Amino acid sequence: MTIATIIEGHPAPLSVAPDNTIQNAAEIMSEHRIGFLLVLNADGSLFGVISERDIVHDVAVGGGDYAKRPVSGIATTAVKTCLPTDDPHDIFERMTAGKFRHMPVAQAGAIVGVISMSDLLRHFEKETSPAARAKAFQAFFSGDATPGG
Repeated sequence: MTIATIIEGHPAPLSVAPDNTIQNAAEIMSEHRIGFLLVLNADGSLFGVISERDIVHDVAVGGGDYAKRPVSGIATTAVKTCLPTDDPHDIFERMTAGKFRHMPVAQAGAIVGVISMSDLLRHFEKETSPAARAKAFQAFFSGDATPGG
């Protein structure tokens, strides 16, 4: 099983440009009931990512007219990506260690999707027995194991 198999059939990830406003990003997130957007340059290359947590943090510490500021000012630009051919268990470990819930999936320099922690947990739930799931979740919450095995 690969990341590509898990994200197959997912809709294309939503994005904003670096010069879009934080207000615009928040509106897109609200409209689509999501908490994460890619931030793409005009040529489609990855500038960064923005999450609902980034917006909340900016409102809390930035004050002022946050809604009119560009997302480029708060986007995470040191983005970790994975490949469609990566093993889900390896990506789960990377995401857990990095403490992030979404990871862009890149191939040949282009973003082809996004994998979420929820996607991975649903996948692990399908591939394991109830006892193995319980053990994996216990290990995850204690911070020291690979899920699903």
